[in-house]
Amino acid sequence: MSGKIVRVLPVQKFEYEDADLAATKSVSFLIIKGVDVSQYKEIVLCARLHEQSASSDQKITLDLYNDGSTDEDPRTEFLGSSVLTGLYFSAGDSYPEMQTAVVVSSTDNIAAKVALKVTLTQGSQVGDYSAVVSADLILRD
Repeated sequence: MSGKIVRVLPVQKFEYEDADLAATKSVSFLIIKGVDVSQYKEIVLCARLHEQSASSDQKITLDLYNDGSTDEDPRTEFLGSSVLTGLYFSAGDSYPEMQTAVVVSSTDNIAAKVALKVTLTQGSQVGDYSAVVSADLILRD
């Protein structure tokens, strides 16, 4: 089985202070779009938690979406309405930690391109949060 590894998120720190995000609210960031997966039958999202300072039910989520972006309208997001696959690190997770999530073309409807979105979620108890994460896509044909 051949394939390749695509770094979709180099080591990056995400953080907010308690006043930045109200209880149970979240904020999302489109990290990368237009990753060509058209030649592959399986995608593995491999995410690493390098560091984390979290309390109660705070978490960071990494989600992979189908991406219909086009060169004719590069500033517009054409993301699928549902998550292809995703994973999260929560306050109870120790670090370093690695998690994987798999998408297979025979059972999942994969577009020619995918995008990665990161979401930070504040817990019911408002507090500061920070996480250092990185992620790759392992593409297999």
